Amino acid sequence: MQEIGRIRMSGKLSGDESTQIDFTIAKELTEIPEDPEDKEANKENGDQSIPKEHQFSLSRVDNQSLVLFSVDDSKDTQQISFDGIVDQKGECRPVMSNRFLALNKMRAIRATQPPNGRQPVKQLDRTITVFKPISRHPTTTAKKGSLVKNCREDREPVRNKLFKAFEKHQYYHLKDLQMLTGQPLSYLKIIVRELCVYNVKNPHKYMWELKPEFRHYGTIKPISRHPTTTAKKGSLVKNCREDREPVRNKLFKAFENHQYYHLKDLQMLTGQPLSYLKIIVRELCVYNVKNPHKYMWELKPEFRHYGTIKAANSRASG
Repeated sequence: MQEIGRIRMSGKLSGDESTQIDFTIAKELTEIPEDPEDKEANKENGDQSIPKEHQFSLSRVDNQSLVLFSVDDSKDTQQISFDGIVDQKGECRPVMSNRFLALNKMRAIRATQPPNGRQPVKQLDRTITVFKPISRHPTTTAKKGSLVKNCREDREPVRNKLFKAFEKHQYYHLKDLQMLTGQPLSYLKIIVRELCVYNVKNPHKYMWELKPEFRHYGTIKPISRHPTTTAKKGSLVKNCREDREPVRNKLFKAFENHQYYHLKDLQMLTGQPLSYLKIIVRELCVYNVKNPHKYMWELKPEFRHYGTIKAANSRASG
């Protein structure tokens, strides 16, 4: 049987604080074995070894109930016997000697080294970059809207584009005209002011319309006060159905003044119930679902006033 160590007790054996228990490990167990593949570590170890001297710190077990049992396997049946009650516990701690402190220092140094033990850690005096730096990055130098560059054209091509746009619709916002012509806003404003007038009242507020001398759809009489703005609230409360022909004539007369209308404006002009008016409007008009006249009604091509209204009206009534 190999000897592990020896215990030496001094002072009173009552187990209180005056009792001192020392434990000395056998010499054969304190030597650090040499590593045949790591000669440098063996050289650093030198005469360093595991501390021999240890002390037991005794403390009472008050908050636990611990007992000791023993098992006898000599007989056919196992016999368990009660040996005693655990009154104190002891913790084995090494003595704070120079040898123990040197051992902890050696372990701390080894923990900072790489696993193979051959590549020491180098302290760099400069920053190492793994990519080629550039002074100007595309994401920081690209200007806002650099892909959309509007160049000025001659005035005549821009005027032709504007006339072509107003052949499709009577009213435009300035931003829509800019998208159609592709001109800078400041330059486009100068040409638009020469050809168009700016509406400051409903139903086409903040929109541009060709001046009377440039309008392609005949002679439109401008009105200073639109019926939709002058009608009093509650004046058309009772709407009685009229015959279809008078209602159609009212609609044609309204579209002689303006090309686009909301359904509520047509109701105020004709004084007809909304459900009845919808039936007639659908026969004569088309509903716009796209800008710049979204949610507005316009006469069908065969009924438009800037052609032959009377002939179209006679064909529709016939």
